[in-house]
Amino acid sequence: MATTRFWSLKGNIVKALDYVLDLKDHQRKTGGGSYIETNMTTGSPALAGYMMKNGQTSRNNKNVGYHFQISLPAGEGDEQECMVIAREWMDRISGGQAQYVVAVHNNTNNIHAHIIAAAYLKNGKQWDISWIKQKNRFRSVADQVCKEHGLSVLENEYSKGMTYEEWMDRNEPDSKHAMLKKTLDYVIPRVESMEDLKSYMRAVGFKVYDDVEKKKMDEKFLEFTVDIKIIATQPNGMYHIRIPYDPERHKIEVDPTEFEWIKENKTARIRIPTDKVLNYFDRKDHFLDRRSCAEIKGIFEQKRKKGRKDLRFKVPESKKCIRASHISKDEDYSRDAIMQAISRNGRTETDPKIAAVIAHQNEWSYAREARRHLFEVTGINAQFQGKEFYKVASKQNYYKWKATQIEKRLDLMHYRNLLEKDRQNLDKLKARRAELAAELKGCQQDLEQFNQELFQLMLDRVEDVAKVDETVLTKRIEETKGPLLERKDQLRQMINLYDQRISNAEYFQKEEEKKSVERVRTR
Repeated sequence: MATTRFWSLKGNIVKALDYVLDLKDHQRKTGGGSYIETNMTTGSPALAGYMMKNGQTSRNNKNVGYHFQISLPAGEGDEQECMVIAREWMDRISGGQAQYVVAVHNNTNNIHAHIIAAAYLKNGKQWDISWIKQKNRFRSVADQVCKEHGLSVLENEYSKGMTYEEWMDRNEPDSKHAMLKKTLDYVIPRVESMEDLKSYMRAVGFKVYDDVEKKKMDEKFLEFTVDIKIIATQPNGMYHIRIPYDPERHKIEVDPTEFEWIKENKTARIRIPTDKVLNYFDRKDHFLDRRSCAEIKGIFEQKRKKGRKDLRFKVPESKKCIRASHISKDEDYSRDAIMQAISRNGRTETDPKIAAVIAHQNEWSYAREARRHLFEVTGINAQFQGKEFYKVASKQNYYKWKATQIEKRLDLMHYRNLLEKDRQNLDKLKARRAELAAELKGCQQDLEQFNQELFQLMLDRVEDVAKVDETVLTKRIEETKGPLLERKDQLRQMINLYDQRISNAEYFQKEEEKKSVERVRTR
């Protein structure tokens, strides 16, 4: 959607045109003058302002002209297309009667056109514009022109207030199941394999467990992990471990050399040679008999063969696993269903953005930004405050804030040192400021004299008193007026800087004098 703006011009219209043509900056914004056009009879945009000003001499009008601006959406259109759109827009809103100069600027993310229009139309009538009354018509015409050129147009949307319950529903954090559903709905159409799906989700902070990836048991050992709840330490230093998957809750005796804590007093790993004979106990630790480790291992292998082949997920900062088949009651997200969906997509390669995240999965900052982007595009509302991840981030933010405060103190000390130097050299600062003001006055006089000479030449040309080539006049404006405008702008900036330094130094001097008087009084 193109945005439009408008200003009524008062005073000297030539100054507005000088800004639009970017004379003081050597026309860098307009591609060296490549993106400037006019529909006026003069043919030269640089001379159009003087013609508009001459047209005001015998007429009484509070507005000397109008300044329009039309900006294209970011990333849409180019300079030439913007020029065409601007001209079509001006011709339509004025019925083809406006006299104007168009200059397209490309110094921002949005390519935009500035249009300086004369206060009088081609038929000699005064062009009265009330922006408040006509802005809707101007904007609708701009939208129509943009549609014809294939640019986007934002349709009018009317919003209404929300009840407290609606606001709460919108801001309530998503459940773990909802987070997984939204993530899978986003990732599945963008990957070409199950491996890329798992790699991406792991890269952005999800934990993914695939039952198909479970390692086969070593033939020479029975190896499994157990929770503290099924571990019983005996007085002789041995461990009684309840056999997982055994409905009778029988136990085996494990030597300390075959026992290893993974997390102290939480989970342990058991690794027993299969050729060993184990003591076998009932649930109350009563000895029953001795059984081979190979027999007990068979129970585990049989259970593994019957086990479900599915995916399990943990969302970021969560401790609970969720099976893929349990994510939604209405839709199937089981491992097989996901594989079929990826196959139906028919992708030959993974989306470049997904692939980039997978390639940088070991970079924490990149993964964090990838997760933030995922949550934004999928609309996931997650509240991780109080979690370890965000505690670390909060601590980092605190250290950044502390470092910034220290930098501010150091800058303040440096600033006070500079103020002291300016206070000692206050007379020199004022003298230099006066020199710059005198130079600015001389520059302003040169500009006024140049404009008067050019006005006279334009009048003589209109009245056929003298024949002056437009090319010569345009070149003279660029070579003479451009540098003068640039120097004038530099001088104003320098004078403003000196004014600020002088004001600060005088204020600092007064404060120091007050402090010295107070110190004398306290004595």
